[in-house]
Amino acid sequence: MSTTPKLSVFERAQKYVAKMDAAVSGSGGHDATFAVAKALVDGFALSKEEALSILREYNARCSPPWKENELIHKVNSVKDASGYLLKDSDSYTPRAASGNLPATRAAEPAPTFDPEKLARFAAPWISQVTAAWLADRSDVDPTTCSTHEFLSALYYPERGEKVLIFLNEFSQGEALWPDVKSLPSEGKKGVWYLAQPVDGISRVNPRGKDPAKLSRRIAECVVSWRYLVLESDTADARHWMAAVVQLPLKIAAIYTSGGRSVHVLVRVDAANASDWDRLKARVLAGLITLGADRGALSGVRLTRLPNCLRLGKEVAPSAEDSEKPMKKTYQPFPKPQLQKLLYVCREPAARPICEMIPRRNTVASLEALVKTKGLALLDQSPTELAMMHRRLQHVAGQSAICKAAARELAEMLEAQ
Repeated sequence: MSTTPKLSVFERAQKYVAKMDAAVSGSGGHDATFAVAKALVDGFALSKEEALSILREYNARCSPPWKENELIHKVNSVKDASGYLLKDSDSYTPRAASGNLPATRAAEPAPTFDPEKLARFAAPWISQVTAAWLADRSDVDPTTCSTHEFLSALYYPERGEKVLIFLNEFSQGEALWPDVKSLPSEGKKGVWYLAQPVDGISRVNPRGKDPAKLSRRIAECVVSWRYLVLESDTADARHWMAAVVQLPLKIAAIYTSGGRSVHVLVRVDAANASDWDRLKARVLAGLITLGADRGALSGVRLTRLPNCLRLGKEVAPSAEDSEKPMKKTYQPFPKPQLQKLLYVCREPAARPICEMIPRRNTVASLEALVKTKGLALLDQSPTELAMMHRRLQHVAGQSAICKAAARELAEMLEAQ
């Protein structure tokens, strides 16, 4: 008869901390992290060296992660070692808390972005992965997919799921899909949506400072911890995309920000917020060196809503300009930028996109349409022309025929 090996105190502490909520800046992050340090030093009576080791593992889930000296300070702030979490253990022997750790010490190097590693990893697919290549492998043709169709592919209103839409990322959301009849199509700084589905009910934020202020975008409003968002503001976009298509992740959607970054929506189906934090740490573990942004991830994260126009951005003033307050200013783009949808998969499998069989030939289909209809395309309504222009523009980089037709349609639309 086999028996399960008894866990050591250190292993029990690791499992205990894995279930604790990750710290999020502005939402009681200090208290959450100190609670972990107290559980390790006081609750499990670990040495402060052992506690710091586990606290570093926990730190990988925090948004943003703490600095090494901050972790040391939290461990040193715990003075007792009562072992209150070990009193059911036959092997527990009470002992006093160990002495303080040095305030400064050599930290274990955290993983950082390595452009050369990304370039090597992306190399096999860098010449193949384009907007057309991704469109060919998408469940829904992204050149014709509306914003409503995009949300319908990823969320389940019949289960009570709603999606918050934002024109101001600091608001409580300007629209709630599918309750609204029409969705925003553009915004000064773009249009966002909350990646996790919510119930749409406003609640008191238990981590907020003002108990009278209600929110419908906090963890308590989430009905399913289904997605996490990967993006990179530092990596070359083409290299980043060529890397992403090789990852064995459940990728549900890929779209641009209307700026320099590309957002990747990954399905994780976490059981709760703590489980989401654990899965986030696992996914990020090997992706930081490839350019994934560590601090941009949180469970209630906003991401760009595809097929909407971004009219401009906020720009920080130059650090050399000390005469003016360091406040961001709004800068409109020369022309609106599309938050372009590149790929959608309703029920993704943990399989690299590069291994998928194409569903269509987007370029060939559009070229055939242009050759068949020719100038007859110009007889369509302005709405139909705008849709056709978007479709042609989507693959203009991979087809001279589509590029020329897109230019002709653009001139036609500008003249109207």
